[in-house]
Amino acid sequence: MANFEEVADETGADHFDPLEFDGAIETNGTPAEWRRATRCPCVDSSTGAYQLDCPYHAVGLGVVWGDPEEIKVLMPGRTDRFTAEMAGGVEMGGSMMVVKSTMTPSHADRIDLMAAEFTTSGEIFTVGDVNKLGHSKERLRFNPIELEYATAIVAGQLVTYVFPQVVVGDDGVITWDGGPPQGTQYSVRYRGRPAYVCWSPQSRDENAQKMPYRVAVKRLDSFEQRVVI
Repeated sequence: MANFEEVADETGADHFDPLEFDGAIETNGTPAEWRRATRCPCVDSSTGAYQLDCPYHAVGLGVVWGDPEEIKVLMPGRTDRFTAEMAGGVEMGGSMMVVKSTMTPSHADRIDLMAAEFTTSGEIFTVGDVNKLGHSKERLRFNPIELEYATAIVAGQLVTYVFPQVVVGDDGVITWDGGPPQGTQYSVRYRGRPAYVCWSPQSRDENAQKMPYRVAVKRLDSFEQRVVI
């Protein structure tokens, strides 16, 4: 274990060294992609509410995510639920993450883990569903690794569809070749890369030096469906 108290100030007192912390994160952390968040310009200046049918922002958050930046993060404990201290308060999909001192994450930023993978089966779509720009709304929440199958009820029968009847692109958009009729609701089972939304980043400094941030995060499926643009 590295010694993180090796930097002395002018009085001789020892202080944490952010460079050592950052080095430990670089050595032991997992690769990730960081997307900065800004509030969507569609917000109503009078009420502060965003347009529900806006095709650009993350639904349920009202933010627009920027281009990805490659980073490393520490996230040793990954749970599907975060229980608040107050009795009866439970937030789904909560975990903790540590990022380097060179990062200053904001509330609602997005961080995707690029080496981790998990399987999910909780997403529901409708064949042919589009947003107001005419772009498909059949898009997976998480970056896909493999779409295992899709399931729909057609003429009263439960039908399973596999490749090449159903295909998912690198952008997570689902396309069909001989699938269920337009307007049919269906579910999917797939492997993907977990993505998290930053929730209350916790800043820290020591001896007037910025230290790595500890960030509470919520998994993306704690919110509503992604938007296709």
